[in-house]
Amino acid sequence: MLSVFLGVVGTYVATTCLLVSKRALKIVELHEEYQFIRSREQKSHIRSHALILKSGFMSDIKWITHLPKKIKTAFDWLKPE
Repeated sequence: MLSVFLGVVGTYVATTCLLVSKRALKIVELHEEYQFIRSREQKSHIRSHALILKSGFMSDIKWITHLPKKIKTAFDWLKPE
């Protein structure tokens, strides 16, 4: 019983770390692009995109609560009209 619990918790932690690191790497990539771009409009767009990504860290931690809703929406989308 303990091994099943630890397996579930380990899977959750591994998935959460993957989502958080993917988001962090995207923010780093946007920062590098920001340093390269000269246009103010593009810079403001890149910065706003990075801020949106930054605000999503909590959703990466709570991904397990959003998953059933997303699955239901996806299956509803696949239903024939």
